[in-house]
Amino acid sequence: MVFAGLFSALVKQEAAAAPSDPSQLLVVGGGGSGGQSYGGGGGAGGMVTTTLTITASTSYNIVVGEGGSGNDTTQETGYNGTNSSFDSYTAIGGGGGGYFTGGDGTVGAQGGSGGGGSGSADDGTYPSGGSGTSGQGNSGGDGTFDDRQNDLKLRSGGGGGGSGSAGSNGSSSGYGGNGGDASQWVVDQQYYAAGGGGGTRDDGTPGDEQGGDGGGYTVSGTFTMLGGHGSPYGSSTNGTSGVQNTGSGGGSWVTTPTSGANGIVKVWVPNNYTYDSSHLTNVTGSITVSSSTFTYGSTSGTMVTFINPGSVTWTPVF
Repeated sequence: MVFAGLFSALVKQEAAAAPSDPSQLLVVGGGGSGGQSYGGGGGAGGMVTTTLTITASTSYNIVVGEGGSGNDTTQETGYNGTNSSFDSYTAIGGGGGGYFTGGDGTVGAQGGSGGGGSGSADDGTYPSGGSGTSGQGNSGGDGTFDDRQNDLKLRSGGGGGGSGSAGSNGSSSGYGGNGGDASQWVVDQQYYAAGGGGGTRDDGTPGDEQGGDGGGYTVSGTFTMLGGHGSPYGSSTNGTSGVQNTGSGGGSWVTTPTSGANGIVKVWVPNNYTYDSSHLTNVTGSITVSSSTFTYGSTSGTMVTFINPGSVTWTPVF
């Protein structure tokens, strides 16, 4: 398993003046990766939002979680994503999707949102989706099995849970469950943390040979997928990974493992802040920091964004 270097340094507190209005915080954990075969979709990383006070010349520890790895073809069960955090605010990484072993299936892993359960065994047991973390995400969908006789056995994986809704169960018609919905952060109006789609049987039934859709969001009638698409078992069409920097889960896969999306941390401060690399210490991993002018409501301020797995101590100077 691949671990990002996610080690936080000690917080150094110094007295200083704070902005007059509360700041806004978004923390999203890394998404889980999908499971193989009639696998479950990966669960989204947990999504945490809150208001807080950011004080100048005070140090804050930030960690950006990594999406569950898709680099290991010997790991048929999906990997969990890793946690993201801003000081004491922690978003749990998403759960990996279950894997159909050829006998019994496996359950989805717990996480910020849970991974989907795999397609189930011939005895009709249904591997359950993993549970989500209260206040951060939702459960993954259950896998299914339906024996149509004449060697037609319809197995399908459940969708990974999302921040906006639970993943869908696999269908008795053989369709993989859809990933759970994303949620919008009211500050930047963007969507985060959708679940990955579950795997589908591929033998001409269902005829369109589609895995479950990744979760996402709909605006003005147009659907945007953030979680990875599930894959039909036995097909040359592989599943897809979650959209990066959204903490979304990866879809189930067949030949090429999918990955969960890396998490993200965003802080909106209600004043004009100019980021400088001198404000950062104790940098690990590949974490990247940027800032831009951003108006929230009627207040002009600055959005500070932390992406890519790693950790850093941030000491803003206003």
